[in-house]
Amino acid sequence: MMVKGLHLLILLALLTLPLTACTVDINQQRYSCTTNSDCASGYSCQPVNASTTNPVYICMRGIPDAIVDVIDTPDEVTDCGLCEFAGGYGECLDGTCVLAGCVSGYDDCNTDPTDGCEVDLTSDSLNCGTCDTACTASNAVSACVAATCKIDCEAGWGDCNNDITDGCERDLTSDAANCGQCNLACAAPAGTCDSSQCVCEPGTALEVIGLNPAQHSTDADGSALIADFNCPVDPGSLAQTPIAVSASLQGTGSTSALLLDPTRLELTPSLTFLAGEEVSLTLTSGLKSLYGGAALLPIVWSFRIAASSLGTGSFGLDTRDLGTSAGTFMELIDVDGDGDLDLVRFEMQGSGAIWTNDGDGTFTDGQMPFADQTYPSGGAINDVNGDGAPDLLIYGFSGSTIWLNDGAGVLHDSGVVVGSASESAPASVFGDFDRDGDADLALLGYTGGVELWSNDGASFTLQGTSASTVYITALDAGDLDNDGDVDLYLTTGSGADVILLNDGAWAWTELETTQTLSAEAVKLGDLDGDGDLDAVVGGFQSEAVLWLNAGDGTSTTTPTFFSDGPVSKIEFADFDGDGDLDVLLVRSSSNSAVCAPTSCQTIEVCGDGIDNNCDTRIDEPGCSSCYYSELLRNAGAGRFTTMATFPNPSNAVSIGDVDGDGDIDILFAGYDGSDELWLND
Repeated sequence: MMVKGLHLLILLALLTLPLTACTVDINQQRYSCTTNSDCASGYSCQPVNASTTNPVYICMRGIPDAIVDVIDTPDEVTDCGLCEFAGGYGECLDGTCVLAGCVSGYDDCNTDPTDGCEVDLTSDSLNCGTCDTACTASNAVSACVAATCKIDCEAGWGDCNNDITDGCERDLTSDAANCGQCNLACAAPAGTCDSSQCVCEPGTALEVIGLNPAQHSTDADGSALIADFNCPVDPGSLAQTPIAVSASLQGTGSTSALLLDPTRLELTPSLTFLAGEEVSLTLTSGLKSLYGGAALLPIVWSFRIAASSLGTGSFGLDTRDLGTSAGTFMELIDVDGDGDLDLVRFEMQGSGAIWTNDGDGTFTDGQMPFADQTYPSGGAINDVNGDGAPDLLIYGFSGSTIWLNDGAGVLHDSGVVVGSASESAPASVFGDFDRDGDADLALLGYTGGVELWSNDGASFTLQGTSASTVYITALDAGDLDNDGDVDLYLTTGSGADVILLNDGAWAWTELETTQTLSAEAVKLGDLDGDGDLDAVVGGFQSEAVLWLNAGDGTSTTTPTFFSDGPVSKIEFADFDGDGDLDVLLVRSSSNSAVCAPTSCQTIEVCGDGIDNNCDTRIDEPGCSSCYYSELLRNAGAGRFTTMATFPNPSNAVSIGDVDGDGDIDILFAGYDGSDELWLND
């Protein structure tokens, strides 16, 4: 009787409880929650949707691959039981379990709530990232990875437009614009693509279509040289065609050749180039196409090496003694092959010496092999016999002779004489004029014209004289019309300067320029960064001028006037390390000014010289004898500003990294016998 009474009391107590919530299976712990403290032991409060504005949290153990959740609202009066959906979460509304939302990465793509969020958007190839976004591509294997469609092109196909919607759209086996790989084009019009390789129509001549570093580059690295061709190169012809590289401060070196692909050649030089060095190499006619046709039209490839550290363009005078008699010629060159710059120097009295560099710019007065020379007036340096060491051409009253270097810095008279044996040549320049890979010679005649001598490796042969009716005062060599051979720019004592365009086979086209300045110095280099060679010409008694090449070597822009004083020597180098060529003018006297081409500047020069009307001429008198040289900073587009001035007159100059710190220093041959070394800070 007492037990039955107890049961009745319990039943009455249950009937009096408020009906405020659906009941849930405590073992499932599908309770909504705010923090972990709302959950039973072993459970944590986890988000089950990706909403940032209305997130939903429940108590659960871990996060399964496809979350199945129940949310019971506190105002429901009917128990739904276990309310679960694949890939989503449900809620109990008026006694009915309904799909409330999908877990991040899942979606109800068939819009049927009874099977929940049935699609895994992170891996379903038909619903990748979003519903109904298929991950399929032509000519490719495709897969949906992390909700992103990834494709792997089948062999011979490429996704060259980077658009997966059209798959791998390019046939790399036959597409001439994408041969073997995307964006590798076979040169038109003869180039075609066959079996993923560029081929040429029978009879097509091999041509160079690209160079890196670019022709006439002013800031090359030089560690690896790349040449691209219009047709595949015959590996056999490459193996039989050694390609030497000529370096202005060291001599010559070899290259190791590697075909990166049939039309791309990589050359690795044996030399470690020095800062500011002028480098050239000739790709000769020994190279041939794999598919026959004419051999390569040779090309002389020239560029400059960048400074290895950023010079400030601020110079300090070094106090070391480098000569006691007025110098007529000096050249910084690595005579002994130890990687630093030595000094070859001639003096006005007729003697000369080689000063060896100890590596830090300290020079030791060494051999004097030129003591028997009769007043050497100048010289030029190049490796004339191809043994790698720089040799020396000396011209004096007894003619011009070749001195050969034994590789250890010891020079001896070879007995080879070029030019007249009874005349002193005013100037000379080496260049590979016949494009056979060695250093030929252009030598000014004492009475006029320029003599052209071919080099066969053992001797020089006179090929003719050009501009013989004109008295030539100075010259420089370079590819002025960008056709791959070496041309000549000749300055005259009076009248127009002369350009000799190289037509090949020692034939030349002689052109007169509009430059009529009586000049004694000229230097070629790309001063405006457009890939062709410009010229700075220095006059006997008047200004130096800049002529910007329009690209064909025959036309120029309006000249820029640099100075109002005679210029005897010109050098180019990147003295401030900004990648372009600055200009060093070596002068003996008079005033100087630099004006912007489009706006007037009033510049005080030498104390009181003023250019009032911006015609680049000094209107008010300055000092009557202002002896100094000037270094001009390249500001781009043919504009220059003064970087530094050097107070004493000079007969000669040479530039290079004397102290081995990676920037370009300046060495002047003193007019009064005291050489000056200015170190770039």
